[in-house]
Amino acid sequence: MKLYKLFLMVVCAFCIAACSDDDESWNTNGNVYVSMGQPTLSIKENRASANPLTLPIKVTGARNGMIQVTVGVEEVSENPAKEDQHYYLTSKTINILPEDSIGNIELMTVDNAEINDPRQFNIVIVEAKGATIDESNKLLAVTLRDNDADFYDKLGGKWKMTYEDPNTGATGTWDVVLNTYDEDTPYYNKFIEVTGMMGYAWTTAYLEYNYDKEEGVVTLDLLYDELFAEEVNFGLGGYNDVLLMGLDVDADAWTDESPVGLLDTDTFNTIEFDSKERGIITYGLIFSGTEYTGYYWFKYYINSLTR
Repeated sequence: MKLYKLFLMVVCAFCIAACSDDDESWNTNGNVYVSMGQPTLSIKENRASANPLTLPIKVTGARNGMIQVTVGVEEVSENPAKEDQHYYLTSKTINILPEDSIGNIELMTVDNAEINDPRQFNIVIVEAKGATIDESNKLLAVTLRDNDADFYDKLGGKWKMTYEDPNTGATGTWDVVLNTYDEDTPYYNKFIEVTGMMGYAWTTAYLEYNYDKEEGVVTLDLLYDELFAEEVNFGLGGYNDVLLMGLDVDADAWTDESPVGLLDTDTFNTIEFDSKERGIITYGLIFSGTEYTGYYWFKYYINSLTR
């Protein structure tokens, strides 16, 4: 009786293993190839997104089952990117379903505070189950570009803007976001959007970015005569636009000379504006079309940005 039970256990274990293997249903059709979706990739080490970057692996040819692809990495160049130090792959093995023509490897980059030359590494398809590796397209050459030598890219993200009422001296803060522009736009390295002033995400101010490389000084000018908000209902008989403008206290006149913010390049956590020192009050002027209504939404000294 005990021998019979032992025999059944062995048979069941064999069946489970066999069935599990069959359930994988690997592709058996020929002429199915896998390749990297692109030959090269150049990205900055401080990617704006917190989500992994997806790197496609292509499958070509008709198939009747699943495919499994495994990749490896190679350090290249005199300044290689090192795995688990400068980047991470969330998984090196992926399964691609019969109905999918693309599978994705996920890459995470690591930001640091060092100025360095670009770092390189390769991602290579090293094994494929249910398919043949396309030897001519099995490698992706990746370059991680530094973001620290150019301070512009370090400024994006969440900040607190401190303002001051010029009449009472009372201060307050807004949670704002500094949005840098992409490299493929003409505004890159020149301007930064500021959203969130007055407590609303739909308000937008602009900073002009200036970097004196010889002195190592970064200044950011708050631009005036710029559209700050559109179609806001202030109860004036319609929807109005708001423009930023500066008032020169000494001259008692409007001015387009901007308050200048000085970046602390040691910490990158503070930008101090000279608004109060120069006597420039920032107004949110309310317009109806192109005509000034005579009203304003707010008037403040803009003192600082911190994070």
